[in-house]
Amino acid sequence: MAIKMPHAVKPVSSDEKAAAFISGAGAPRSVPAPAAEPEAGKTTVNMRFDAALLQRIDRAAKSQGISRTAWLHVAASKALET
Repeated sequence: MAIKMPHAVKPVSSDEKAAAFISGAGAPRSVPAPAAEPEAGKTTVNMRFDAALLQRIDRAAKSQGISRTAWLHVAASKALET
């Protein structure tokens, strides 16, 4: 017993595929959404830390429920409040 599939797609020849590709070559492409802009006024920096110190920072940040970056922001701000 054969199963009828009215929604089945008719096979397309390679010539038809090539023609469809070429005809769409001049069509404008959709523009991807812009990447999220970094927070205004902030700069990314790379730093090197002693592994043991970084572990201590990570433990302190985790105990306070904040990220490493947030912990470093707080620590630097406190150090500069003199």
